[in-house]
Amino acid sequence: MNNVEEVKQLHKDIRQGLKDISERLAKLLERTESLKLVAGANLVYPFSDPPNSSIKYISVHHSASRADVSREDVLTWHKANGWPADASGYHAFIKADGEIEWGDMDATLKYIVGFHNPHTLGVCLAGNFHPPDKGYTGHPTPAQLESLRSVLAVWRSRYPEANIVPHRHFGGTVCPGDVLAKWMEENYAS
Repeated sequence: MNNVEEVKQLHKDIRQGLKDISERLAKLLERTESLKLVAGANLVYPFSDPPNSSIKYISVHHSASRADVSREDVLTWHKANGWPADASGYHAFIKADGEIEWGDMDATLKYIVGFHNPHTLGVCLAGNFHPPDKGYTGHPTPAQLESLRSVLAVWRSRYPEANIVPHRHFGGTVCPGDVLAKWMEENYAS
């Protein structure tokens, strides 16, 4: 083989290699598209809901309870308040160990922030982060804060115009407690 033939063969091999890589990448993207992975957060967003332009707020809450509760416990409390079963609970609930329990994102409306419910997403952390309360459980765990950052990152990517606010932003409550509200101010103040 002379140099010209070698160069032609090398170009042919490179083009074939690029084609193979492109095909493998397309298949990989096809398989992972529905998972909605958040880069760097190891968070799998389990919904394929289209972005909702009416979302104006992402509201952060605490359960104002023991730290060992679940989304199902809070859902039970909300139902006991007479709120509709399909609109109770939160869009996401973060347990003390950082596990994220997703609510139903298909039903955007939740009973979480009064008159702002129709255009608000809510995430709740298990625990009571308000030191004056008798049931104060201390600070959110590092795992909870890492999960909260992940949830807020995925929602911010889907709803970039939404303001991230503590529940108390809407008035009439100390939620999510002074400790978590201070953390939010330090990390998400506009």
